Amino acid sequence: MNRIPVESSNLISVGYDPDAKILEIEFRGSKKSGSKVYRYFGIPGWICYDLTDPNLLLYDGSKGTYFAKVVKGRFKYEEVKEDTDGPIAITDSNKD
Repeated sequence: MNRIPVESSNLISVGYDPDAKILEIEFRGSKKSGSKVYRYFGIPGWICYDLTDPNLLLYDGSKGTYFAKVVKGRFKYEEVKEDTDGPIAITDSNKD
């Protein structure tokens, strides 16, 4: 999936597949661990728009805070290992 860079201290880039409703986010990591990419499922298009619009200043203009409030813990996701043939695991964030 193609991602576009975003201005954020926590996020590097964001991509979206509107047909599959999959949001893909590359997060900054430490120098040791490097960046990590995650895919989130069932994401409405407006969320991607909010994350990628440089003029939108929700949550004090923080893309990371917006992600934490709107996406994190609300949708199923998987970590993407880019050096393998595909994702490694799907985590259900709705588990009790």
